[in-house]
Amino acid sequence: MKNIFILLLSIFVIVIAGCNKDEPVACDDETNSECPNYDPCHDQEATSADFKTAVVLADTKYEFVTAEEDTFYFGSKVLFTAKEENALSYQWTIGDDDRVFTEQEFSLRFELSDSLSLSNRPIPIQLIVTRTPNTDCFPSDDGIDTIIKNIYFVSFHEVEHRNFIGTWIGSREDKPDEMYEIEIYDEPRLFSPAGVPAGYALIFKNIDNEGNRSCLFITGSAARYNAFYVPDMGLPDEDCQYSAPLTPDDLFGVIDKRGNLRIEWDRWEGRDIGTIKYAFNGRRM
Repeated sequence: MKNIFILLLSIFVIVIAGCNKDEPVACDDETNSECPNYDPCHDQEATSADFKTAVVLADTKYEFVTAEEDTFYFGSKVLFTAKEENALSYQWTIGDDDRVFTEQEFSLRFELSDSLSLSNRPIPIQLIVTRTPNTDCFPSDDGIDTIIKNIYFVSFHEVEHRNFIGTWIGSREDKPDEMYEIEIYDEPRLFSPAGVPAGYALIFKNIDNEGNRSCLFITGSAARYNAFYVPDMGLPDEDCQYSAPLTPDDLFGVIDKRGNLRIEWDRWEGRDIGTIKYAFNGRRM
C-alpha cells in the first residue's frame, strides 16, 4: 500500500509540474496565415473606380505633386490617378471633353483661355474601371465600377488664405547661426479672359539676408498649394529691383506637414565662382 501511495504521489507531482510549464498560446491575428482565425480576404478589395486629383506644379527635376485636391486655379495642370493599379481597362471622361482617356494615371492642363467656361460650375470627372473580380472574397463583385466626382476652378482673388504669404524667420543653410526674416507677398500681373487676376508676381523680400528681393512670376502655384517651382520666369521690375540678382531659372519652395518653409535657389556669383545653390529653412512668424 505504501508503494502505491508513493507511486500516485509521484504521478501527481509530475502532472502538476507539467501544468506549470508555459504552453504556447494560439495566435489571434487575421492577417497571419498561421493563426486559426486567418482571413485570406483581409487585404483584398472589391473593384473600385475611386480616384484622386492633384495639381502638378512643374515638369522639371523639381516636379511636385500636391496632396489630393478638388479645387484648382485657372491654368493648372491637374493629375488624375485611379487608385486601382491593375485594372483591365480605364475609361476617363473629363467634363465636356469628347476624348476618352485610358491610362491609370495622366495629366491635363486647363488653360487660362478656358477660364470663362471653367468658372462658377463643377467639372464632372467620370471613371469606369474594369478588372477581374475576386469572387472568392466578394461574391457580388462583377468586376466593373463607375465613379463620378467634381472638380472646381477658381481665380487667385477668390482665395482668402495664401499659404506662402507672410513673414518667415529662419536661416540659410550656409549660415545656420544667422537668423533673419523673409517677407513674401504677391501682386497681380496677368489677367484672365474673365478679367480677374490669373497670375501674380510673387515677391521675396530679403530672401538672402543681404537686403535683396526677387520677383518671380507665377500662375496658380504659391497662393493655395504647399509648394511652387518657377523655371525661367524671373520678373524684375520697377517695384522689385535686386542688386545681386537671383538666377530665375531655378527657385523651389515647399511647406512641409509641420508648417516649416524651405526655399532653394541659385545665384550667379561671378565667373570665378559660378552658380551657387542656396537654401533657406524657416517657420512662420
